[in-house]
Amino acid sequence: MESHLIKEIERRFKRMPTPRRVSEIKEFMAKSETNRNLVQKAFPELYREATSSRQVDGAFSSSEPDHPFELGAKPH
Repeated sequence: MESHLIKEIERRFKRMPTPRRVSEIKEFMAKSETNRNLVQKAFPELYREATSSRQVDGAFSSSEPDHPFELGAKPH
């Protein structure tokens, strides 16, 4: 693959919001092993980001309590 094409594709992906970028990369890689290998080889940084176990900002529900759960608490 031409290096200038790789750089341009990577630049366009990096301009996307992180959750969208990760989602699109994962979706593309899920289509085939060839796609996954392409991303892994040509776009290692995007590959690491999409396959990282780290949670993406905003991935947690805002309905989760802000206070710690008390094991001894009785229901009201």
